[in-house]
Amino acid sequence: MTPTHPPRSTCDPTAPQWRPARTSDAEHLIRIYNESVAGGGHSPTLTDGTVQEMLAILALSRQRGWPVWVMAVPDPDGTGTIPVGWAHVRPIVWAPQACRSAGDLWLYVARDWHGTGLAMRMLHRVGRESLRFGFDTIACWILDSNRRSLSLARACRLDRWALMPQVVDYGGLRFNLEIWGCRLDDPFWRAHMERLERRQHGLARLRDARRGAPQPAIVG
Repeated sequence: MTPTHPPRSTCDPTAPQWRPARTSDAEHLIRIYNESVAGGGHSPTLTDGTVQEMLAILALSRQRGWPVWVMAVPDPDGTGTIPVGWAHVRPIVWAPQACRSAGDLWLYVARDWHGTGLAMRMLHRVGRESLRFGFDTIACWILDSNRRSLSLARACRLDRWALMPQVVDYGGLRFNLEIWGCRLDDPFWRAHMERLERRQHGLARLRDARRGAPQPAIVG
């Protein structure tokens, strides 16, 4: 049976936990990726990926020391956690040895979790943790038709470094390819991401208060 991920309506949007990806996550990760293929004009490929391809990505990443992370929520049956988003950083394909500290970021969120702020939280964690894997820069390759990803890049104050006009061909439809990125050790960028995360947690507490949820005691 094809695995599913819990819809956000059944989960607290602040609940997903960040952890390294596991081999057992492969079916969930490829399902999330294939949603971007089905959306049209959002994915770098035209056909669905397979579980075998995802397992190969996970295996190569372990071998090379490239990180793959997930945001996961509790499985409804209480036996574990299910990914609702994943992120991967590897050296950019151009001169990967000379540019090994420049990371190519892949970031995907399950469709049911769009609009929850999950992608922003993931990008924040990628920024904090990629440095210890030897990456001081990240770059995102985004089709100009992918408005959601472009909005994320702008909100997170990434810089648009390049525009390659009309280089992507989807069945005769042409799209621009934009490259956005940042230096991970930029203190202004890191401070901005901290502010965004604090704001999101503040909004979550406000939602809880409106629902009548108990608030944690303040000690000090």
